[in-house]
Amino acid sequence: MASNGRLSASELSPIPGGELRKDAAAAWNAPGGPADAGLRPTGPMSSYRTYEEQVYLWGLYQRGEGNLAAYPGTSNHGWGIAVDLAEPWMRTWMDSHGAKYGWKKTEAFSEWWHMNYVGGVSFPTFETLKKGSRGKRVKRFTRKLAFIHASAHGAYLKRWYWRYKQPVVGAVTQFQKDQGLHPDGIIGPKTGARINGTFKRQWEQRGGKR
Repeated sequence: MASNGRLSASELSPIPGGELRKDAAAAWNAPGGPADAGLRPTGPMSSYRTYEEQVYLWGLYQRGEGNLAAYPGTSNHGWGIAVDLAEPWMRTWMDSHGAKYGWKKTEAFSEWWHMNYVGGVSFPTFETLKKGSRGKRVKRFTRKLAFIHASAHGAYLKRWYWRYKQPVVGAVTQFQKDQGLHPDGIIGPKTGARINGTFKRQWEQRGGKR
């Protein structure tokens, strides 16, 4: 049986900038949820945290060199159900919308950045899209890639696709390279959330104009 800070890879799923327990990650990556809004953890130890990482942070806290840290084996980071947010505006978003996705402030009230997954919601685990995939989800993502502009060139695609063909693989790979993601040409949770967040920001900046 898994213990705090020692969850197996099969119990975790990625979010942009980190990973969480599967149900918490599904809620984070849900359409319109935190990932879509551009929310992210502060750093690599700010979502799921291993026992060894908690020992390190606890040591810093005990020496007066770091922020408040739970005793190793008791942190909700170790269960994959807590995130430390990167920027203050993200907390404002959470206060307004987080409950819809199972996220609330339930502990560490002196730390504005610390948020908890409390559940009470259910979202499907992200279904990966790759070459050969087809359907409405392919259409939705390729429409966004046909809207998103990179700094070095125009939109990633000239049009949307119903089927995940080679042009889509190439566009996704280029997007991943530009975003510092692993360039495998596959839309998994991290890439999907980054596409959604980038699309949302550019849509607002450009008033919906291509």
